[in-house]
Amino acid sequence: MQALVYIFTLLFLLGSDSSDTVDSAATDTVVVRAQTRNLILSIDRSTSETGSFNDYLDIKLDSHGEPIAGLDIKIACNSELIDIIDIEPGELFDSCGWEFFQARPARSSGQPGRPVTVWQAVALAETVPDSIRPECLSLDRETSLLRVLLTTEHAGIVPDTTIPVYFFWEDCSDNTLSNATGDSLAISVQVYDYFNAPGPPADSLFPTTTGAPGACIDPSSYNRPIRRIEFHNGGVEFTTPVDSL
Repeated sequence: MQALVYIFTLLFLLGSDSSDTVDSAATDTVVVRAQTRNLILSIDRSTSETGSFNDYLDIKLDSHGEPIAGLDIKIACNSELIDIIDIEPGELFDSCGWEFFQARPARSSGQPGRPVTVWQAVALAETVPDSIRPECLSLDRETSLLRVLLTTEHAGIVPDTTIPVYFFWEDCSDNTLSNATGDSLAISVQVYDYFNAPGPPADSLFPTTTGAPGACIDPSSYNRPIRRIEFHNGGVEFTTPVDSL
């Protein structure tokens, strides 16, 4: 039975400062809140004073030590000035010996109404339970979950600007975390923005940058997703040092 739970989770995941804040639970008919603290997912915010960027932005998780056994993360960037080259597993995956990791550009990258770049990363601590178990399902501190490799090499010198890198939703499985047993998914409760990420198209559930819509929660479902994740968008700010002007 437990093996079926893990297989189901894998198929589900693969199937698919001042700040502005959006409460993605506001339109839900029924909102189920856990009695524990919210999980926090954040994309690093970095600054470049050289007009170029060739480095990683970490996507970090603070689960307050709560076990996490699966993830499906989708991020986007809507700028021609910077490229997402790759997404690599972070410290949690490496330190805990998780079994499955996959990251790739989404099929929707650059399509009409979609950002220039969209990437998706999926990971599972364990695909089918066996004698080889992951060493851990969480760390007792904020930790690197994913590492996003970015470059402006093709664009030359980037003028003073900010380039948001932000969480992106195209279906209900995007930007979810699975619990240790694989029978519960955590979804967005709030999204915090710092670099003016693009808003969602009008009159459309998907795509969106404001979190999972209310339609993702079926009030009649016993194992319905739980709104528990705070998302903090990030990106790169390009600035010219004052003493160089």
